[in-house]
Amino acid sequence: MTKTSDVLTALGASPYHGRGQHFLTNRNIAQRIVDITAPGPESVVVEIGPGTGALTDLLTERAGRVIAIESDRKLACYLTDAFRDRAEIVFGDALSFDYRELGKGIGASFLVVANLPYNISTELIFRLLDVREHVERMVLMLQKEVAQRLVAKPGTKEYGVLTVLVTMLCDVSTALSVGPGNFHPRPKVDSRVVVFDMLRESRVPVKDMQLFRRVVRASFGTRRKTLRNALRSLSDIIERDALSEIEGITGLDFTRRGETLTIGEFAIIADTLHDILHPDAPDQS
Repeated sequence: MTKTSDVLTALGASPYHGRGQHFLTNRNIAQRIVDITAPGPESVVVEIGPGTGALTDLLTERAGRVIAIESDRKLACYLTDAFRDRAEIVFGDALSFDYRELGKGIGASFLVVANLPYNISTELIFRLLDVREHVERMVLMLQKEVAQRLVAKPGTKEYGVLTVLVTMLCDVSTALSVGPGNFHPRPKVDSRVVVFDMLRESRVPVKDMQLFRRVVRASFGTRRKTLRNALRSLSDIIERDALSEIEGITGLDFTRRGETLTIGEFAIIADTLHDILHPDAPDQS
């Protein structure tokens, strides 16, 4: 492939700093990412933010079908020409792409590969979790700090909403460290390649996944607040007096803070709240 900076200059294109966009330029790193993804001739791979095609070029050599979503019109046109018979280039925003419809259309799960712009990484991870039934594995280049949050343990400063919700639905591991010198432009931070293998069932059974998410988000709403105070933000669905009832049923100490709870303890709170609100409702997990 042509040097990244030369392609950008020829197109009159530039990295979108508002989203923290940095193009991967090291082909060896790109090859390792493809090896980690391990697509086969029957695999469908969705690449998010292909840039100038460093990963796309290698993915097309191994995957049966590659769909690359690019939000920059100039780059999308360049990629369409460069990979005319090898990949499907979609001009559009990865945050609004209909992954569920794609999964239904192919009738199978797909792989996701991305060197994500730093400023949309968390939002996109949550969006892909929403369609996890269609995703087999995600291999994402992320900012080091985001990667640390994904594998954090309870009681640490990195542990938060992202940690809990991702770990609930995926096996997560850090596969590769990537320094700033492997990108154009050079970022000010280190990056990590993180692998997400989707679980077919949630790690801990819950009666209502949406309620579980609300409980988790509320618990981390203000990190210095105790659970008793943090969960008061759910006042639209739970009366203040009911918090004492939930504390008594669960046996948990609500003077603790959200960052000290395990996934299982969050599930206990969510299920107890579910039983109080909807004692006759079927599970929705």
